Amino acid sequence: MQLINIKTKNYSIHFITGLFLILFSLSTAGSTAAEISLKEAVEHGLENNLEIRQQINAVENAERQLKTIRAQQGWQIEVSANYNEIIDQPETNRLSSGVTSPGGSQEASEGANTSLSISRNFSSGFNLSQTAEVDDQGDSDYTVNIAYPLFKGVPTESEKAYYEQEQKLLDAKNSLNSLLEEKLSAWLENFLQLQRLDKSRENAELQLHTAEKTLAESKKLYSDSQISESELKTAESDFIDAENSFSEINNQFKNALKSFKLTLALNEGTEINLEADEYLEEIKAQLIDYQQYDFEKMYQSLTAADYDLKSAAVNLELQKKQLQWFEDEGRAEINLNGSYNHSAEVSTIGVNFSYDLFDGGQRKLNEQNLRSRLELAEDNYQNLKENKKIGLENQLNKVLTAERSLESAELKLDNAENNLELAREQHQAGLITEKAYNKQQLAFKQSQLNYQQAADNLFIEKLNLTMLLNNQYPDKNRGVK
Repeated sequence: MQLINIKTKNYSIHFITGLFLILFSLSTAGSTAAEISLKEAVEHGLENNLEIRQQINAVENAERQLKTIRAQQGWQIEVSANYNEIIDQPETNRLSSGVTSPGGSQEASEGANTSLSISRNFSSGFNLSQTAEVDDQGDSDYTVNIAYPLFKGVPTESEKAYYEQEQKLLDAKNSLNSLLEEKLSAWLENFLQLQRLDKSRENAELQLHTAEKTLAESKKLYSDSQISESELKTAESDFIDAENSFSEINNQFKNALKSFKLTLALNEGTEINLEADEYLEEIKAQLIDYQQYDFEKMYQSLTAADYDLKSAAVNLELQKKQLQWFEDEGRAEINLNGSYNHSAEVSTIGVNFSYDLFDGGQRKLNEQNLRSRLELAEDNYQNLKENKKIGLENQLNKVLTAERSLESAELKLDNAENNLELAREQHQAGLITEKAYNKQQLAFKQSQLNYQQAADNLFIEKLNLTMLLNNQYPDKNRGVK
């Protein structure tokens, strides 16, 4: 198992996997080098791809929410100042100290007062608040209030919120790691496709030059009355077909290259080296040899590593916790409370007991809702496990099919090579025309491309299988830093 450290401008993710040995050291986002390698292109994409940035932001937001909950449990200090001036009231009710009702109770007052409040809600449920006040007459007061739950069947609301947010953070990390591997696989596949399109473009260009040469020769022969008009038209149509073929493949290559740069967030002017890349060879060296393992062992590895299953397990655990909290909560509450008032020199302490005798059936309905959600979460987890087993079988079949396709492509390539060698000897002996020999050359090059495509497909399928089995999601203390 190897550690990958993927860094972005303001973020760092650590995750473990048995696939990649590369330690990414990302280049700057604004790099405009004349030509970059595949590794550099992938590095740039990991830092700048829009979907990855959005998911990183979701992880960071989830972590900030965790910190916010903890911050709410720290000391809270608030200063407030008020000033009131009575601008209109019945003359008979005007008093120097304020406005009173006919019964003598004070309804409003004018003047200024300032207060300082200090409070803290501890994770244990203990709450402490202190308030100091002073008015413009110099009068001051100081009060203290405390509250503490004597019977704690469940965590405090703050601790519940923290646990729930932890699960959201784990889920966001799962989604991020899943997206990272999805993008890596897609980008490697796109790069291999670009390599093949580039080779196809070279072959199409060679075919175009051959058709152009043949057309020029046919025109000369036709002018000398050595070939018929039908043969000339055949040469003309072959040239048009070759021209169209080159134009189509060239456009496919250009569009594929633009899409590749777009998903990697590269500048359009940045050139990517399409030659054989050491980065690909390093990855190929880490692919799983699935033939060493039986299906059951691979399935166990998948269930322990799959990101979707981990997210489903996170949701299942949350539903269990919420039902447990509800059941432990009960109907009774017992709270200790106390207060002290400085100006009145009064201290009080007491116990508050409450019991919910009847709530109109709310509790029963809430419990039914929680149990229903738990049942759905359990069914979702089990169904997902079965689907993942089917997915593993399908992926293994894809690998086997890709291996057979490569064997077939290799046989066809060997046959095309033999035919080319035979055509070379026949051309040298004057038994076939140069056009026939060139046609055999193009057939050989197409066989080479078909073989390379089969080899690339096998690599991608093995890569997908390896990532399916070798994901290792980090524990919550090794994720976002």
